[in-house]
Amino acid sequence: MTKCNFIKKTSQIGIAGVFLFFVACTHKIQPLPKESYLLFIKAPQLKFNDFVWLSQNDEVLQLQAFSLGKSLTHIVIYKNKNKICLQKYCTSKTEFNEEYLGTGYPKELFLQILLGQEIKEGQNRVRIQNGFEQKIGSISYKKKGNRVLFKDTGLVVRIKKVEQ
Repeated sequence: MTKCNFIKKTSQIGIAGVFLFFVACTHKIQPLPKESYLLFIKAPQLKFNDFVWLSQNDEVLQLQAFSLGKSLTHIVIYKNKNKICLQKYCTSKTEFNEEYLGTGYPKELFLQILLGQEIKEGQNRVRIQNGFEQKIGSISYKKKGNRVLFKDTGLVVRIKKVEQ
């Protein structure tokens, strides 16, 4: 084998080896499955009424709203941390609630509403067909099928899954 052939073969193996290394070692990020919802929020500091994508895994719930292909809103709620991010600004769930929803709400309230889970540890829960209702002081909260409605003084959150 001549010197030129040896260099040629070595460079071919080297390029193929580097390519195989990167293909084999790259971590493929799987997109989270998304579901479409109609979300309405009327709060002192937040007014929103639009279609959103909700996606989740064991760690986070993501809410995204788009208009003409551009992201208008991107909220990431960490399930096992006291952290919520709106666009790129992150804060504690308690501070988010106080700033956008109102004072005195449990830190997990927004996450529980978006997921259609019982609030305040199921306090005053009454089972109804396809869901439940809770009335706690001025709070009225109802989940029935694919619909969730939360009402309190100065705050309304309504979410409905859009069947595709």
